[in-house]
Amino acid sequence: MLINSNQPRGRQHFTIAHELYHLYIEKKPTPHKCNPGCVSKDPIEQCADMFASSLLMPEGGICQLIPEMELKTKNISMATVLKLEHYFSVSRSALLYRLQNIGLITESTRSQLAEIKVKYSAKCFGYDTALYEPANEGLVIGDFGEKARKLFEQEKISEGHYIELLHKININGTQENEDSTRC
Repeated sequence: MLINSNQPRGRQHFTIAHELYHLYIEKKPTPHKCNPGCVSKDPIEQCADMFASSLLMPEGGICQLIPEMELKTKNISMATVLKLEHYFSVSRSALLYRLQNIGLITESTRSQLAEIKVKYSAKCFGYDTALYEPANEGLVIGDFGEKARKLFEQEKISEGHYIELLHKININGTQENEDSTRC
């Protein structure tokens, strides 16, 4: 699984959870490219989004963090939205859709809250904006490079494809010297 480090950190978290659905729950997963922020009509993509939403933002956890009066009136404040975004480390968009899907806000309220500038509102309420910034460039978790090498050695992928995969994790597979990252 490759995650675009040019996307904001909160979006990356949702993408990872979404892709976990494809890897572990979907019957016949196929390689594909995600389009961040797009609401898909494909039932499998909708299931993956619901899975990610439920995994990252469990309903019980959300309800525990919302002040009782806001829960009763279903009038979720910007302060609470920000607290939830940061607690669950998700994007504003993902959180607002989740709140709407579990019946805590209406579509109209979701649209209104979505119009408020994310970084500006975070700063105004004293929150760090790192959640809304691109992150994790060059971070490799797991054995992606090792698996790519194995595929190349088994002649399942070409040398060009192998080098392309290494470039995706910031390893230059074409330069050769002791200090280089060439393999």
